Amino acid sequence: MKACIVFRGVIIAIAGLILNSCSEPDASQGDPQPSPPYNSASEADSPGREWVTRQVQVQIMHREVQVEQDQDSIDSIENLEQIYGNILSEAGVINVDGTDYSIVTKQSDWDIFREEWSDNERLNQLDQALYDFTSTTQLEHCGEDMSATDLSFRYLDTNYDRNKDENFYIEDIPAYLDCEN
Repeated sequence: MKACIVFRGVIIAIAGLILNSCSEPDASQGDPQPSPPYNSASEADSPGREWVTRQVQVQIMHREVQVEQDQDSIDSIENLEQIYGNILSEAGVINVDGTDYSIVTKQSDWDIFREEWSDNERLNQLDQALYDFTSTTQLEHCGEDMSATDLSFRYLDTNYDRNKDENFYIEDIPAYLDCEN
C-alpha cells in the first residue's frame, strides 16, 4: 500500500512538472526572442563558433578569389552555385559581375536576414557550400601547403573565443591569413 501511495505521488509530481513546463510564460518575463540566424554575439558572450567558422571560411574564399585570383577557386564557386542553386549569390556572400567575383566578408551585410532564411534550412546549405569550398581548396599559408579546411580548423583551435567582439574577428582573420599574427 505504501508503495502505491509513493508511486502515485511520483506520478502526480511528474504530471505537475509536465503541465508547468507547458504553461504560458510569465508576462513579466517578456517573450523570449529567437537568436538571429547569423549567430551574432551579444555583449554577454563571444560570437558563436558557427559564426567564427563562417567568417574564417568566407575570408579564405575572399583571399583565394579576389587577392590570389585563383582560377581553381573561381571554378569551385561556380560549381557550388550549380550544386546548391546559387546559394552563395542569393545569400549575398558573392556578387557576380560577368566574370568578376567579389566576396562580401562582413556577415551582417549578407542577405541571410531575409525572412525566408528564418527556418535555417538555407543557412545550413550556405554553411555546407562554404565548407565544401574550403574542403576542395588547397593553398599556401605562411610557407606551408595545406587545405583550406585545415587552415580554418587551425585558426579556430588557436583563436576562437579570444574576444567577445565580432569586429575583432573581422580584422583578426585576414591578418592571420596574411601571416601577420
